[in-house]
Amino acid sequence: MNAQELIESGLLHIYVLGGATAEESREVERMAAQFEEVKAELERLRLETEAYAGMHGMAPRPELRDKIINHVLGHTATAPPEEKGRVIPLQAAPARPRIWKAVAALAGVLLAGSVAMNIINHNRLQAAGERIASLENESASIAQQTLQKQQSIDSLRSAYTAYKQQHQATITELSTLYHPAVISLRAKDTDQQAVVFWCSRSKTVCVDPGTLANTPNDKQYQLWAFVNGKPVDAGVFNASNSNQLQLLKIIPQAEAFAITIEKQGGVPAPEGPVVALTSL
Repeated sequence: MNAQELIESGLLHIYVLGGATAEESREVERMAAQFEEVKAELERLRLETEAYAGMHGMAPRPELRDKIINHVLGHTATAPPEEKGRVIPLQAAPARPRIWKAVAALAGVLLAGSVAMNIINHNRLQAAGERIASLENESASIAQQTLQKQQSIDSLRSAYTAYKQQHQATITELSTLYHPAVISLRAKDTDQQAVVFWCSRSKTVCVDPGTLANTPNDKQYQLWAFVNGKPVDAGVFNASNSNQLQLLKIIPQAEAFAITIEKQGGVPAPEGPVVALTSL
């Protein structure tokens, strides 16, 4: 048993009221000598018990004072002798049964026991209240931590959503490519070139304009896929300095690719000059 368990057990109250056994008394005295908190609690209980006894104690009746003194000194009251007549000694009246003493002693024991139980219950209620307050504080702390974590999760989710929206085009383009064929188209008599990515599984075509020169405002580059020797429109694109892939059309099959310069929006069949041409 540690110091706190001893204090909460109520044994200190019983010890102060004189009801502890010899073994319990030795244990209380040993713990009081070892732990300052036990010693302080023991002293507090003694003072409380003495204060309670002083408030509720009963003083003896004043008329009992002389009787008690006469009984202790062996004196008895006698009638003064007369000059004449026969002296008849007075006999003390038989003592009444002192039942009230037993009743008072029993009441004192019951009162002391009631005081001890009230003190024990008060201490237990106080300890329970402190424990409840501690648990409420822990619960509030856990709730605050949970709220902060949820706010962090919401913040990360918002940041991810914004990033996804910002880069959705690139994500879509990359998701369409699965082991694509990479076709480099170099312009005639120049160092300009573009790269075409064609995925044979998804049939998707993307183009990286690379170092192609900018076209006039009314012109665009147009990519052509050759199927059975005939050109098929694969989409139009612009030159760009961002090195960003541009997603074009779905091409089920192709034998070669070519790039021409056409009017804005493209044409159904090649009309402008061929910038680059390559076969697969």
